Amino acid sequence: MTLISGEITELRKVSVDARELAKEANATRDRQLEALTEEHIVTWKHEWEKRGSFHVEQTGRHDALNVRAIVFVDGECQVSERERVRPGDYIRFEFPEANLKEEAADRARLRDSAPDRYGIEAPYAPELFETSFEVHWRSAAGVQHSYGPVETTESY
Repeated sequence: MTLISGEITELRKVSVDARELAKEANATRDRQLEALTEEHIVTWKHEWEKRGSFHVEQTGRHDALNVRAIVFVDGECQVSERERVRPGDYIRFEFPEANLKEEAADRARLRDSAPDRYGIEAPYAPELFETSFEVHWRSAAGVQHSYGPVETTESY
């Protein structure tokens, strides 16, 4: 009788283990199904907000989670990490070196804009910046997404 009692106890343990494995498998399947069917619309746009200040705006319909945005301007790098970026939210980056470069270019343009001896002014040429940015985030279902890198040459 002891042998049968021990076997029953072992069978109960195996049954409990099997139920736990089935629960885990079902939970994994549910997460995968949610990730596959999740509607997730997150889009990004960028622009120079003002001299030395660049921003990336989230223009989609859903929240971006665990966001990491990276911007390079003429070799100067800024990184921003946010827990959540909602539609319409901005991530701002300050680039003091680009600002100083543009101020120096303004001074040079002012100095060079005096008419020459024939009365002709030098044409205006804005300072151009090599800009690159990328954004990485997760959806509510935990799916990893990326945008970029987007590379541009632009002025303020």
